[in-house]
Amino acid sequence: MTSMWRGRAAALTMALAFAAVLGIPSGEAAQRPAPKLADAARPAAPKEGIENGQNTVAIVSGTPAGTYLQFAYDLSVVLDDVSGNGLRVLPMLGKGGAQNIRDVLALKGVDMGIAQTTDLARLKAEEPDLGNRLSYIAKLYNEELHILARQEVRSLADLEGRAVNFSDLGGGTQFVARELFEKTGVRVREVNMGQADAIEKMKSGEIAATVYVAGKPGPAFARAPRDLGFHFLAAPYGSAFEENYYPAMLEAKDYPGLIAEGQSVETIAVGAILIAYNWPQGSKRYKRLDAFVQAFFDKIGEFKKAPRHPKWQEVNLAADVAGWQRFAPAARILRDAGAQTASIRPANDAAALRSDFERFAKERGLTGSSREKMFDQFLRWREGAR
Repeated sequence: MTSMWRGRAAALTMALAFAAVLGIPSGEAAQRPAPKLADAARPAAPKEGIENGQNTVAIVSGTPAGTYLQFAYDLSVVLDDVSGNGLRVLPMLGKGGAQNIRDVLALKGVDMGIAQTTDLARLKAEEPDLGNRLSYIAKLYNEELHILARQEVRSLADLEGRAVNFSDLGGGTQFVARELFEKTGVRVREVNMGQADAIEKMKSGEIAATVYVAGKPGPAFARAPRDLGFHFLAAPYGSAFEENYYPAMLEAKDYPGLIAEGQSVETIAVGAILIAYNWPQGSKRYKRLDAFVQAFFDKIGEFKKAPRHPKWQEVNLAADVAGWQRFAPAARILRDAGAQTASIRPANDAAALRSDFERFAKERGLTGSSREKMFDQFLRWREGAR
């Protein structure tokens, strides 16, 4: 056997071994159609995990152009402690959105994933029993909607009848983009591709715009040409988006060259959630997730330091995700911390509450009536929770 063929055989062996670790079928099974979203959500036999000598937990994230992968990498950098408790965080590329939920449900080696609130809500509406198989560890940050358009496109209405990229099939962006144009009544021709490919198609005029949902600043638009007039379109927050979205802003500091100094672009945002598979309590995989949560919560301050992603500044571990159950060890840590905080901080510290909320509003681009409306809702929620 020549060295070339030996090299190919070795590569094939490695690929099959990697697929086996992730629970990816090979041979005849690999040719079967992937399960539909509803199929993946139905109750099934408990999946099995990877067994090794470490507290290894795997998290499925997103594409290299998005924020999910950067967050997963940050988790591995800060939390890996193979010489201590043996904790290792294994980041995995993913498609984001509903596909990440599928992967957490189905792939043997996946313990956690990052998903959008819109996809979680949609899937739970289809499969009410999903909460028995999934829980959440924390709400991470808000992901802004980006609509990058060619120079001649000045508003969403100008996209009527034109080709617009909705990013990868099955990703979170695709669903948000479809809902955006449905709610605004603008009919476009959907195409699906990665952001780098979409920018090339925009240069040639084959498509008019590309849509992407990611935490700002995202690397997806780093290659956008500065001399062709490419720019972001506004997607103003309104009553049509109140149920599942947040108001947000894209600013010049986020994308210098695409947004002029001193200007900003209104948009909407969705929440990014760290979800977990509900391993049986007391199982090895459950204990490993417990170890991860303890380390994550203990070191949350480290994530807010350079050179971690700027979106870590938004993370509030105590924020709840309506309609979902928090992973039990995470809930326990927050209960203990809440009891300690209540004993040292006055319950009616109105000035501190307002100061905290103003910082929250500034980070998310909340202005005018939106800010006051959310603060009023916050006060009424707090009063009812006491």
